[in-house]
Amino acid sequence: MSKIKAATGYARYDSKTGILKITTIVKRGKKEVEHTTLYRVHNINPDPRVAEPAFSLTKGEVKLTPGLFKEGGEMPETPIFTPSPTAEVYHVAIEQFGPTCSCPHATFRGQNSSSVCKHVVAMRAVGLLPKGNN
Repeated sequence: MSKIKAATGYARYDSKTGILKITTIVKRGKKEVEHTTLYRVHNINPDPRVAEPAFSLTKGEVKLTPGLFKEGGEMPETPIFTPSPTAEVYHVAIEQFGPTCSCPHATFRGQNSSSVCKHVVAMRAVGLLPKGNN
């Protein structure tokens, strides 16, 4: 049985463009490997009795703009965001018993596990979701 190693990383959110950048860092032997994924964040307005706040994250890429996410996390120009060919969209929300996400990690591990997915962690880190409740 192989062990799952915890990843570290960071997230940046540009409120002007609605683009969330999630970078995970995983140790492979003695080397650290970084993997960056970009998402366009859309606010969803569900019935507050069901979930609040709630967002959809569309995975994609940005046609490179010079100085993308420089210090301070702001983009100097409006980037061109292109959804991924697989059109991956995840829904992240705070529901009655805590955070939920529709990604495979959250679905496989279960919403009530002590391990939350990178989407929930990133959305909390940039202040779009409240901290706490798992």
